[in-house]
Amino acid sequence: MACAYNCENNMEKQVFHKKARTGAIRVWTIEVDGRFVTTTFGQLGGVMQEVIDEGQLKNAGKANEISPEDDALAMAERTIRKKERGGYKAEGAGEASSCIDWSKKLPDNLCFYKPDNTLSAALTKKVEDGTAWLGRKRDGEMMVFVKNDQGKVDIYSRRMLRSHHHEDDSTPWAARFAHLVDELEGRKDIPRNSIFLGDVVSDPIEDSRWDVAKVMKTKTPEAIERQKLAPLFFYCWDIAAWDGVELLPDMLTGDRFELIWGVFGKEWDGESWFLPVEVHGPEEVRKACRLLVPRGESLPGSNVAAASLLAEKRGWEGWVVVDPDGVYGDKGFNFRGKPDRPGQFAGKLKPVHEDDFIAQFDPDDARGGGKAGKWGRGKYRGQVGAVSLWQYDKRGTLHYVCECGGGINDDFRAKYSDPAVYPLCLRVLYTDRTYKSAGEKTNALQFPRVADVREDKGPYECINPRL
Repeated sequence: MACAYNCENNMEKQVFHKKARTGAIRVWTIEVDGRFVTTTFGQLGGVMQEVIDEGQLKNAGKANEISPEDDALAMAERTIRKKERGGYKAEGAGEASSCIDWSKKLPDNLCFYKPDNTLSAALTKKVEDGTAWLGRKRDGEMMVFVKNDQGKVDIYSRRMLRSHHHEDDSTPWAARFAHLVDELEGRKDIPRNSIFLGDVVSDPIEDSRWDVAKVMKTKTPEAIERQKLAPLFFYCWDIAAWDGVELLPDMLTGDRFELIWGVFGKEWDGESWFLPVEVHGPEEVRKACRLLVPRGESLPGSNVAAASLLAEKRGWEGWVVVDPDGVYGDKGFNFRGKPDRPGQFAGKLKPVHEDDFIAQFDPDDARGGGKAGKWGRGKYRGQVGAVSLWQYDKRGTLHYVCECGGGINDDFRAKYSDPAVYPLCLRVLYTDRTYKSAGEKTNALQFPRVADVREDKGPYECINPRL
Protein backbone atom coordinates (compact mmCIF):
# COMPACT_ATOMS: atom_id res chain seq x y z
CA MET A 1 0.00 0.00 0.00
CA ALA A 2 1.34 3.43 -0.92
CA CYS A 3 -0.02 6.38 1.01
CA ALA A 4 0.44 9.98 -0.13
CA TYR A 5 1.83 12.29 2.55
CA ASN A 6 2.24 16.03 2.26
CA CYS A 7 5.07 18.07 3.73
CA GLU A 8 3.35 18.30 7.12
CA ASN A 9 3.23 14.50 7.41
CA ASN A 10 -0.51 14.50 6.85
CA MET A 11 -2.15 12.03 4.51
CA GLU A 12 -3.70 13.48 1.39
CA LYS A 13 -7.16 12.27 0.43
CA GLN A 14 -7.17 8.69 -0.83
CA VAL A 15 -10.13 7.50 -2.90
CA PHE A 16 -11.23 3.87 -3.16
CA HIS A 17 -13.99 2.16 -5.15
CA LYS A 18 -15.82 -1.15 -4.79
CA LYS A 19 -18.63 -2.78 -6.74
CA ALA A 20 -21.53 -3.78 -4.50
CA ARG A 21 -23.67 -6.90 -4.92
CA THR A 22 -26.28 -4.77 -6.73
CA GLY A 23 -23.71 -3.59 -9.26
CA ALA A 24 -23.61 -0.06 -7.82
CA ILE A 25 -20.21 1.52 -7.19
CA ARG A 26 -19.36 2.30 -3.57
CA VAL A 27 -16.91 5.12 -2.86
CA TRP A 28 -14.77 5.42 0.27
CA THR A 29 -12.24 8.19 0.99
CA ILE A 30 -9.81 8.86 3.81
CA GLU A 31 -7.49 11.73 4.73
CA VAL A 32 -5.47 12.80 7.78
CA ASP A 33 -5.11 16.38 9.00
CA GLY A 34 -3.00 16.49 12.14
CA ARG A 35 -4.61 14.20 14.69
CA PHE A 36 -7.92 14.00 12.83
CA VAL A 37 -8.84 11.16 10.46
CA THR A 38 -11.76 11.92 8.15
CA THR A 39 -13.50 9.21 6.17
CA THR A 40 -16.45 9.52 3.82
CA PHE A 41 -18.47 6.76 2.20
CA GLY A 42 -21.51 6.26 0.02
CA GLN A 43 -22.75 5.29 -3.41
CA LEU A 44 -21.15 6.94 -6.42
CA GLY A 45 -23.22 9.99 -7.32
CA GLY A 46 -25.21 9.78 -4.08
CA VAL A 47 -25.05 11.47 -0.68
CA MET A 48 -21.77 10.83 1.15
CA GLN A 49 -21.61 10.26 4.91
CA GLU A 50 -18.67 11.58 6.93
CA VAL A 51 -16.99 10.20 10.07
CA ILE A 52 -14.18 11.92 11.99
CA ASP A 53 -11.85 9.96 14.30
CA GLU A 54 -9.11 11.39 16.49
CA GLY A 55 -5.63 10.04 17.20
CA GLN A 56 -4.69 9.57 20.85
CA LEU A 57 -1.51 10.17 22.84
CA LYS A 58 -0.16 6.75 23.82
CA ASN A 59 2.63 5.67 26.20
CA ALA A 60 3.11 9.27 27.37
CA GLY A 61 6.57 9.98 28.75
CA LYS A 62 7.99 6.62 27.64
CA ALA A 63 10.58 5.82 24.99
CA ASN A 64 7.84 4.41 22.75
CA GLU A 65 5.54 7.44 23.10
CA ILE A 66 3.17 7.88 20.17
CA SER A 67 1.83 11.34 19.41
CA PRO A 68 -1.83 11.87 18.45
CA GLU A 69 -0.66 12.80 14.94
CA ASP A 70 1.34 9.58 14.51
CA ASP A 71 -1.51 7.57 15.98
CA ALA A 72 -3.88 9.15 13.45
CA LEU A 73 -1.61 8.13 10.55
CA ALA A 74 -1.30 4.59 11.91
CA MET A 75 -5.08 4.43 12.32
CA ALA A 76 -5.56 5.52 8.70
CA GLU A 77 -3.10 2.95 7.38
CA ARG A 78 -4.79 0.15 9.35
CA THR A 79 -8.19 1.22 8.03
CA ILE A 80 -6.93 1.29 4.44
CA ARG A 81 -5.53 -2.24 4.76
CA LYS A 82 -8.87 -3.42 6.14
CA LYS A 83 -10.78 -1.80 3.29
CA GLU A 84 -8.43 -3.26 0.68
CA ARG A 85 -8.99 -6.73 2.15
CA GLY A 86 -12.71 -5.98 1.86
CA GLY A 87 -12.43 -5.51 -1.91
CA TYR A 88 -11.92 -1.75 -2.17
CA LYS A 89 -9.39 -0.66 -4.77
CA ALA A 90 -7.59 2.66 -5.09
CA GLU A 91 -8.58 4.78 -8.06
CA GLY A 92 -6.90 3.43 -11.19
CA ALA A 93 -5.90 0.13 -9.54
CA GLY A 94 -8.36 -2.01 -11.51
CA GLU A 95 -11.07 -4.39 -10.32
CA ALA A 96 -10.85 -6.52 -7.20
CA SER A 97 -10.61 -10.30 -7.61
CA SER A 98 -13.95 -12.05 -7.99
CA CYS A 99 -12.94 -15.70 -8.36
CA ILE A 100 -10.34 -18.25 -7.27
CA ASP A 101 -7.54 -18.63 -9.82
CA TRP A 102 -5.65 -21.79 -8.91
CA SER A 103 -2.55 -20.60 -10.76
CA LYS A 104 -2.23 -17.70 -8.29
CA LYS A 105 -2.27 -17.06 -4.58
CA LEU A 106 -5.73 -16.74 -3.06
CA PRO A 107 -6.93 -13.10 -3.32
CA ASP A 108 -6.81 -11.03 -0.13
CA ASN A 109 -10.48 -10.03 -0.50
CA LEU A 110 -11.60 -13.67 -0.38
CA CYS A 111 -13.49 -14.38 2.84
CA PHE A 112 -14.85 -17.71 4.08
CA TYR A 113 -18.02 -18.04 6.13
CA LYS A 114 -18.32 -17.92 9.91
CA PRO A 115 -21.00 -19.73 11.93
CA ASP A 116 -23.53 -17.37 13.46
CA ASN A 117 -22.71 -16.34 17.04
CA THR A 118 -26.03 -17.74 18.28
CA LEU A 119 -28.43 -20.52 17.34
CA SER A 120 -31.23 -19.67 14.93
CA ALA A 121 -34.75 -20.88 15.69
CA ALA A 122 -34.37 -23.47 12.92
CA LEU A 123 -31.14 -24.86 14.36
CA THR A 124 -32.52 -24.87 17.90
CA LYS A 125 -35.47 -26.92 16.70
CA LYS A 126 -33.14 -29.39 14.98
CA VAL A 127 -31.09 -29.79 18.17
CA GLU A 128 -34.26 -30.57 20.11
CA ASP A 129 -35.52 -32.89 17.34
CA GLY A 130 -32.18 -34.71 17.38
CA THR A 131 -31.37 -34.00 13.72
CA ALA A 132 -28.58 -31.41 14.15
CA TRP A 133 -24.89 -32.24 14.51
CA LEU A 134 -22.85 -30.66 17.31
CA GLY A 135 -19.18 -30.18 16.54
CA ARG A 136 -16.78 -29.32 19.33
CA LYS A 137 -15.62 -25.71 19.09
CA ARG A 138 -11.90 -25.54 19.76
CA ASP A 139 -10.18 -22.54 21.34
CA GLY A 140 -7.54 -21.90 18.70
CA GLU A 141 -6.68 -19.59 15.81
CA MET A 142 -8.58 -19.94 12.55
CA MET A 143 -6.30 -20.58 9.55
CA VAL A 144 -6.75 -21.57 5.90
CA PHE A 145 -4.52 -24.35 4.51
CA VAL A 146 -4.24 -24.66 0.72
CA LYS A 147 -2.62 -27.41 -1.31
CA ASN A 148 -2.01 -25.43 -4.48
CA ASP A 149 -1.75 -26.43 -8.13
CA GLN A 150 1.95 -27.24 -7.65
CA GLY A 151 1.24 -29.54 -4.73
CA LYS A 152 2.80 -27.05 -2.29
CA VAL A 153 1.09 -25.77 0.85
CA ASP A 154 0.14 -22.13 1.34
CA ILE A 155 -1.26 -20.95 4.67
CA TYR A 156 -3.46 -17.90 5.23
CA SER A 157 -4.92 -16.22 8.28
CA ARG A 158 -8.66 -15.69 8.72
CA ARG A 159 -8.18 -12.31 7.01
CA MET A 160 -6.20 -13.93 4.19
CA LEU A 161 -2.87 -12.51 5.31
CA ARG A 162 -0.01 -14.66 4.02
CA SER A 163 2.32 -13.78 6.89
CA HIS A 164 2.52 -12.26 10.36
CA HIS A 165 1.59 -8.56 10.23
CA HIS A 166 5.14 -7.60 11.30
CA GLU A 167 6.67 -9.74 8.53
CA ASP A 168 6.25 -9.91 4.77
CA ASP A 169 5.52 -12.63 2.22
CA SER A 170 9.19 -13.65 2.21
CA THR A 171 8.48 -15.18 5.63
CA PRO A 172 5.05 -16.82 5.14
CA TRP A 173 3.00 -18.64 7.76
CA ALA A 174 4.17 -21.91 6.25
CA ALA A 175 7.70 -21.18 7.50
CA ARG A 176 6.62 -21.58 11.13
CA PHE A 177 4.54 -24.73 10.55
CA ALA A 178 6.98 -27.02 8.71
CA HIS A 179 5.56 -30.14 10.38
CA LEU A 180 2.05 -29.36 9.11
CA VAL A 181 3.30 -28.42 5.65
CA ASP A 182 5.39 -31.59 5.30
CA GLU A 183 2.50 -33.85 6.26
CA LEU A 184 -0.02 -32.22 3.91
CA GLU A 185 2.41 -32.09 0.98
CA GLY A 186 3.36 -35.72 1.60
CA ARG A 187 -0.25 -36.96 1.48
CA LYS A 188 -0.61 -38.25 -2.08
CA ASP A 189 -4.27 -39.02 -1.44
CA ILE A 190 -5.02 -35.33 -0.96
CA PRO A 191 -5.33 -33.71 -4.39
CA ARG A 192 -3.94 -30.38 -5.45
CA ASN A 193 -6.17 -27.31 -5.49
CA SER A 194 -7.80 -28.16 -2.16
CA ILE A 195 -8.66 -25.76 0.69
CA PHE A 196 -9.00 -26.74 4.35
CA LEU A 197 -10.59 -24.53 7.01
CA GLY A 198 -9.78 -25.05 10.67
CA ASP A 199 -8.06 -23.90 13.83
CA VAL A 200 -4.47 -24.33 14.92
CA VAL A 201 -4.75 -25.71 18.45
CA SER A 202 -2.35 -26.62 21.24
CA ASP A 203 -3.21 -30.28 21.79
CA PRO A 204 -5.40 -33.10 20.41
CA ILE A 205 -7.51 -33.10 23.59
CA GLU A 206 -6.98 -29.99 25.68
CA ASP A 207 -7.06 -26.32 24.63
CA SER A 208 -4.51 -23.76 25.77
CA ARG A 209 -5.28 -20.45 24.08
CA TRP A 210 -2.10 -18.95 25.50
CA ASP A 211 0.12 -21.63 23.95
CA VAL A 212 -1.47 -20.91 20.57
CA ALA A 213 -1.09 -17.15 21.05
CA LYS A 214 2.61 -17.52 21.92
CA VAL A 215 3.19 -19.08 18.51
CA MET A 216 0.83 -16.90 16.49
CA LYS A 217 1.66 -13.49 17.96
CA THR A 218 5.44 -13.77 17.84
CA LYS A 219 7.70 -13.53 14.81
CA THR A 220 8.71 -16.66 12.93
CA PRO A 221 12.09 -17.48 14.59
CA GLU A 222 10.54 -17.39 18.08
CA ALA A 223 7.45 -19.27 16.87
CA ILE A 224 9.66 -22.06 15.51
CA GLU A 225 11.66 -22.19 18.74
CA ARG A 226 8.50 -22.46 20.85
CA GLN A 227 7.24 -25.37 18.75
CA LYS A 228 10.36 -27.49 19.18
CA LEU A 229 8.86 -28.84 22.40
CA ALA A 230 5.14 -28.38 21.68
CA PRO A 231 4.17 -28.12 17.99
CA LEU A 232 0.66 -26.94 17.23
CA PHE A 233 -2.00 -29.13 15.59
CA PHE A 234 -4.60 -28.28 12.93
CA TYR A 235 -8.24 -29.04 13.76
CA CYS A 236 -10.04 -29.23 10.40
CA TRP A 237 -13.73 -28.33 10.59
CA ASP A 238 -14.50 -27.84 6.89
CA ILE A 239 -13.18 -28.41 3.38
CA ALA A 240 -13.88 -25.46 1.11
CA ALA A 241 -12.48 -26.96 -2.11
CA TRP A 242 -11.33 -30.41 -3.23
CA ASP A 243 -9.37 -31.14 -6.40
CA GLY A 244 -10.25 -27.71 -7.80
CA VAL A 245 -13.99 -28.02 -7.09
CA GLU A 246 -15.52 -25.42 -4.75
CA LEU A 247 -17.61 -27.39 -2.25
CA LEU A 248 -19.15 -24.74 0.01
CA PRO A 249 -21.83 -23.43 -2.40
CA ASP A 250 -23.42 -26.76 -3.34
CA MET A 251 -22.36 -29.72 -1.18
CA LEU A 252 -24.37 -30.77 1.88
CA THR A 253 -22.62 -29.96 5.15
CA GLY A 254 -22.90 -33.59 6.25
CA ASP A 255 -21.21 -34.76 3.04
CA ARG A 256 -18.31 -32.36 3.59
CA PHE A 257 -17.89 -33.72 7.13
CA GLU A 258 -17.85 -37.26 5.71
CA LEU A 259 -15.07 -36.12 3.38
CA ILE A 260 -13.10 -34.70 6.35
CA TRP A 261 -13.42 -38.02 8.18
CA GLY A 262 -12.43 -39.88 5.03
CA VAL A 263 -9.24 -37.80 4.83
CA PHE A 264 -8.25 -37.48 8.51
CA GLY A 265 -10.28 -40.24 10.19
CA LYS A 266 -13.03 -39.85 12.78
CA GLU A 267 -10.60 -40.05 15.70
CA TRP A 268 -7.02 -38.86 16.11
CA ASP A 269 -4.64 -41.69 15.20
CA GLY A 270 -1.96 -40.55 17.67
CA GLU A 271 0.47 -39.62 14.90
CA SER A 272 -1.03 -37.04 12.53
CA TRP A 273 -0.73 -33.29 13.11
CA PHE A 274 -4.18 -32.92 11.53
CA LEU A 275 -7.23 -33.48 13.75
CA PRO A 276 -10.73 -34.23 12.40
CA VAL A 277 -13.76 -32.30 13.54
CA GLU A 278 -15.31 -33.96 16.60
CA VAL A 279 -19.08 -34.32 16.11
CA HIS A 280 -21.83 -35.62 18.39
CA GLY A 281 -25.57 -36.05 17.97
CA PRO A 282 -27.95 -34.53 20.54
CA GLU A 283 -28.81 -37.94 22.07
CA GLU A 284 -25.11 -38.77 22.41
CA VAL A 285 -24.62 -35.41 24.14
CA ARG A 286 -27.42 -36.16 26.61
CA LYS A 287 -25.90 -39.55 27.48
CA ALA A 288 -22.48 -37.99 28.05
CA CYS A 289 -24.02 -35.19 30.11
CA ARG A 290 -25.93 -37.71 32.27
CA LEU A 291 -22.64 -39.32 33.32
CA LEU A 292 -21.31 -35.96 34.55
CA VAL A 293 -24.38 -34.80 36.47
CA PRO A 294 -24.06 -35.63 40.20
CA ARG A 295 -26.50 -38.13 41.58
CA GLY A 296 -29.60 -36.38 42.83
CA GLU A 297 -29.39 -33.54 40.31
CA SER A 298 -31.79 -33.56 37.37
CA LEU A 299 -30.61 -33.46 33.78
CA PRO A 300 -31.63 -30.32 31.86
CA GLY A 301 -34.89 -30.76 30.04
CA SER A 302 -33.76 -29.45 26.65
CA ASN A 303 -30.98 -30.77 24.43
CA VAL A 304 -29.60 -27.25 24.04
CA ALA A 305 -29.29 -26.86 27.82
CA ALA A 306 -27.70 -30.31 28.12
CA ALA A 307 -25.14 -29.43 25.45
CA SER A 308 -24.26 -26.18 27.23
CA LEU A 309 -23.85 -28.04 30.52
CA LEU A 310 -21.67 -30.74 28.95
CA ALA A 311 -19.38 -28.17 27.34
CA GLU A 312 -19.05 -26.33 30.66
CA LYS A 313 -18.27 -29.49 32.64
CA ARG A 314 -15.68 -30.61 30.09
CA GLY A 315 -14.10 -27.16 30.00
CA TRP A 316 -14.81 -26.75 26.30
CA GLU A 317 -15.38 -23.42 24.62
CA GLY A 318 -18.67 -24.72 23.27
CA TRP A 319 -20.16 -26.19 20.10
CA VAL A 320 -20.65 -25.32 16.45
CA VAL A 321 -24.10 -26.65 15.58
CA VAL A 322 -24.78 -27.49 11.94
CA ASP A 323 -27.65 -28.81 9.87
CA PRO A 324 -26.09 -31.79 8.05
CA ASP A 325 -28.59 -31.27 5.21
CA GLY A 326 -27.74 -27.57 4.89
CA VAL A 327 -26.31 -25.99 1.75
CA TYR A 328 -24.50 -22.66 2.24
CA GLY A 329 -24.95 -21.36 -1.31
CA ASP A 330 -23.47 -17.90 -1.86
CA LYS A 331 -22.86 -17.54 1.89
CA GLY A 332 -20.06 -20.10 1.86
CA PHE A 333 -17.50 -17.52 0.74
CA ASN A 334 -17.36 -14.14 -0.95
CA PHE A 335 -14.91 -11.58 -2.29
CA ARG A 336 -16.02 -8.67 -0.11
CA GLY A 337 -13.54 -9.25 2.72
CA LYS A 338 -16.25 -9.67 5.36
CA PRO A 339 -17.59 -13.13 6.24
CA ASP A 340 -21.15 -14.15 5.59
CA ARG A 341 -22.94 -16.12 8.30
CA PRO A 342 -25.20 -18.93 7.07
CA GLY A 343 -27.09 -18.78 10.36
CA GLN A 344 -29.90 -21.04 9.18
CA PHE A 345 -27.41 -23.91 8.89
CA ALA A 346 -24.48 -23.14 11.23
CA GLY A 347 -24.40 -21.43 14.63
CA LYS A 348 -22.43 -21.41 17.87
CA LEU A 349 -23.63 -22.71 21.21
CA LYS A 350 -21.50 -21.59 24.15
CA PRO A 351 -22.00 -21.78 27.90
CA VAL A 352 -22.84 -18.28 29.12
CA HIS A 353 -21.52 -17.07 32.47
CA GLU A 354 -22.32 -13.90 34.35
CA ASP A 355 -20.91 -11.96 37.27
CA ASP A 356 -20.94 -8.48 38.75
CA PHE A 357 -18.03 -6.13 38.13
CA ILE A 358 -16.94 -2.62 39.09
CA ALA A 359 -16.90 -0.43 35.97
CA GLN A 360 -14.57 2.58 35.74
CA PHE A 361 -14.56 5.17 32.96
CA ASP A 362 -12.00 7.99 32.84
CA PRO A 363 -10.19 7.87 29.45
CA ASP A 364 -8.46 11.24 30.01
CA ASP A 365 -7.39 10.48 33.61
CA ALA A 366 -9.19 13.66 34.72
CA ARG A 367 -9.42 12.39 38.28
CA GLY A 368 -5.79 11.32 38.48
CA GLY A 369 -6.47 7.67 39.20
CA GLY A 370 -5.16 6.36 35.89
CA LYS A 371 -6.83 6.00 32.53
CA ALA A 372 -9.85 3.72 32.47
CA GLY A 373 -12.07 2.75 29.55
CA LYS A 374 -12.11 4.30 26.11
CA TRP A 375 -14.01 7.02 24.30
CA GLY A 376 -16.20 5.97 21.42
CA ARG A 377 -15.06 6.47 17.84
CA GLY A 378 -16.71 7.88 14.74
CA LYS A 379 -20.29 8.92 15.43
CA TYR A 380 -19.81 7.94 19.09
CA ARG A 381 -17.00 10.43 19.74
CA GLY A 382 -17.48 12.07 23.11
CA GLN A 383 -19.47 9.08 24.40
CA VAL A 384 -18.43 5.98 26.30
CA GLY A 385 -16.90 3.33 24.03
CA ALA A 386 -15.61 0.85 26.60
CA VAL A 387 -15.33 0.61 30.38
CA SER A 388 -12.65 -1.00 32.53
CA LEU A 389 -13.85 -3.91 34.67
CA TRP A 390 -12.52 -4.67 38.15
CA GLN A 391 -13.28 -7.05 41.04
CA TYR A 392 -12.12 -7.46 44.66
CA ASP A 393 -10.62 -10.67 45.96
CA LYS A 394 -11.65 -12.08 49.35
CA ARG A 395 -8.89 -10.05 51.06
CA GLY A 396 -10.25 -6.77 49.72
CA THR A 397 -7.54 -6.24 47.07
CA LEU A 398 -8.80 -4.72 43.82
CA HIS A 399 -7.88 -6.55 40.59
CA TYR A 400 -8.12 -5.31 37.01
CA VAL A 401 -10.05 -7.73 34.79
CA CYS A 402 -10.33 -6.34 31.25
CA GLU A 403 -11.93 -3.73 28.99
CA CYS A 404 -15.54 -4.20 27.96
CA GLY A 405 -17.29 -2.51 25.03
CA GLY A 406 -19.80 -5.21 24.20
CA GLY A 407 -23.41 -4.55 25.10
CA ILE A 408 -22.91 -0.78 25.34
CA ASN A 409 -25.93 0.56 23.47
CA ASP A 410 -27.35 4.02 22.82
CA ASP A 411 -29.33 4.00 26.07
CA PHE A 412 -26.20 3.19 28.08
CA ARG A 413 -24.22 5.89 26.26
CA ALA A 414 -26.92 8.47 26.97
CA LYS A 415 -26.88 7.72 30.70
CA TYR A 416 -23.27 6.82 31.45
CA SER A 417 -20.92 8.83 29.19
CA ASP A 418 -19.96 11.22 32.01
CA PRO A 419 -16.89 9.90 33.91
CA ALA A 420 -18.25 11.56 37.06
CA VAL A 421 -21.02 8.93 37.42
CA TYR A 422 -18.50 6.12 37.86
CA PRO A 423 -17.78 3.70 39.45
CA LEU A 424 -20.80 1.60 38.55
CA CYS A 425 -21.71 -1.98 39.32
CA LEU A 426 -22.45 -3.90 36.12
CA ARG A 427 -23.79 -7.37 35.46
CA VAL A 428 -21.63 -8.72 32.64
CA LEU A 429 -22.14 -11.83 30.50
CA TYR A 430 -19.13 -13.73 29.12
CA THR A 431 -18.26 -17.12 27.66
CA ASP A 432 -15.07 -17.89 29.61
CA ARG A 433 -12.35 -16.27 31.69
CA THR A 434 -8.80 -16.79 32.91
CA TYR A 435 -7.25 -16.28 36.35
CA LYS A 436 -3.74 -15.25 37.31
CA SER A 437 -4.20 -17.31 40.46
CA ALA A 438 -4.42 -20.38 38.22
CA GLY A 439 -1.19 -19.52 36.39
CA GLU A 440 -2.73 -17.60 33.51
CA LYS A 441 -1.36 -14.24 32.37
CA THR A 442 -4.54 -12.23 32.89
CA ASN A 443 -7.89 -12.22 34.69
CA ALA A 444 -9.64 -11.36 31.43
CA LEU A 445 -13.10 -12.34 30.22
CA GLN A 446 -13.83 -13.83 26.81
CA PHE A 447 -16.45 -11.95 24.79
CA PRO A 448 -17.72 -9.77 27.67
CA ARG A 449 -20.88 -7.76 27.18
CA VAL A 450 -22.79 -5.49 29.51
CA ALA A 451 -26.16 -6.96 30.50
CA ASP A 452 -27.40 -4.25 32.85
CA VAL A 453 -26.46 -1.80 35.61
CA ARG A 454 -26.84 -3.18 39.16
CA GLU A 455 -28.28 -0.14 40.92
CA ASP A 456 -29.13 -2.37 43.90
CA LYS A 457 -25.51 -3.33 44.48
CA GLY A 458 -22.45 -1.30 45.47
CA PRO A 459 -18.99 -1.64 43.91
CA TYR A 460 -17.53 -3.06 47.13
CA GLU A 461 -19.86 -6.06 46.77
CA CYS A 462 -18.14 -7.17 43.55
CA ILE A 463 -16.02 -9.91 45.13
CA ASN A 464 -14.55 -12.97 43.42
CA PRO A 465 -12.80 -15.44 45.78
CA ARG A 466 -10.89 -17.05 42.89
CA LEU A 467 -8.81 -13.93 42.23
